[in-house]
This record gives sequence, structure tokens and C-alpha cells, in this order.
Amino acid sequence: MQNGKIIAYGAEDFNKVKPFIKKISEIKSFVWNIIQENKPLIVGLEDTQLQSNVEVFQKLTKLLGVLENQLFENNIEFYTVEPSAWRKTCNIKGKKREEQKENAIKFVKENFGLDVDSDCADAICLTWHIYQVTLKDIT
Repeated sequence: MQNGKIIAYGAEDFNKVKPFIKKISEIKSFVWNIIQENKPLIVGLEDTQLQSNVEVFQKLTKLLGVLENQLFENNIEFYTVEPSAWRKTCNIKGKKREEQKENAIKFVKENFGLDVDSDCADAICLTWHIYQVTLKDIT
């Protein structure tokens, strides 16, 4: 995002990468390549939250820690944002996850004119939250 406009977005599927430690390594490299190509001022990460699957929570927490450490070691400013925080900023309603995802997609369509999947919508909403809360006054 630059000056409140989306300049690029996308998603990558790592679901077939096994074992999990290899998946972490590939995601870390993927993220690092994007950072090197785009030179962002700030990177946004979504914080983990415990749902019903403890194993998934543990894996996501490990990945988040690796990414936060990579950014820290390379002096790249980052924000780790609770999902509830970006949902509040974007006024994403819904009790069930599917309803929240649909509303995030609608938010992106209405505010940016983009047709995206739920993963991209979540990332764009998180980025919008960071822009609104931290960057709006400095860009």
C-alpha cells in the first residue's frame, strides 16, 4: 500500500510442502524475496489466535516467531496485528469465520474495487489497518 492505494497483492500456496520445518523455510525465503523486491517501510503480520485446533495454532505460532525474528534481525519495522484489531478498523462483522471472510472480501471490493479471495482480502484489510493506525500521517 502506498498513499492509501493497493500497489500489489497476491497469495502463494505452501500446503503441499512437507515436512513442516521445510514449509517454514520456504515461506521465510518467499517473504524475504518479496521484501527485497519491494523494500517496504513496514511489514504487517497477523498474530495467531487459539481456535479449536491446537496443532495448527502451534505451527502458526512457530512460523510467526521465525518471521518476526527475520524482520528484527534485518532491522525491518513490523507490526503483528490481532485479527480482531484489523476487523474492527475495517468494520468486519460476523460471528462465524466464513461470514467474516465474506465481509472482508466485500470490504476490499467496495473500498479498492478488487475481486480477491479470502486470504488476499484478510491481508489487504490488515494492511489497511496498519495504514490507518500508524502510517496515514507519515505518507
